[in-house]
Amino acid sequence: MKPYSDNFQESNPSQVQNRQRHRHHLGKLAPAQAALYMEDDETPIIVDLKGRVTLGRPSHGNTTILPEVAFNDADMASKGVSRLHATLERISGVVTILDEYSTNGTYVNGRAIPPMAATTLHDGDEIRLANLRLYIYFNS
Repeated sequence: MKPYSDNFQESNPSQVQNRQRHRHHLGKLAPAQAALYMEDDETPIIVDLKGRVTLGRPSHGNTTILPEVAFNDADMASKGVSRLHATLERISGVVTILDEYSTNGTYVNGRAIPPMAATTLHDGDEIRLANLRLYIYFNS
């Protein structure tokens, strides 16, 4: 796993502002759950992290690629989100993200992560799937 040693949310004013706005999940997450907020949306997607959770967009007409978290918005393809873009996983309390050889890349706090290299996430990190901005919160 490739860890990011700097705690991005503490030093970035916009991430601190997002943390103040993204509060709907507080007190509602089980130990193995995470809250994902899409861009400016104030309602989270609650994700169970008891195993591997794939992120992507649905493939209309192709039922072989079905991400567990499918971003259904019509413009996900124009934002560059792949059908199978990335995978979240929690192992021994550590939450990681893995880019699944996506076409347009996965970023954590503005930094590109290499394909198939598990990268440690921290509560409040910004994740970008190509041009789709997400924020992840979980119990550490």
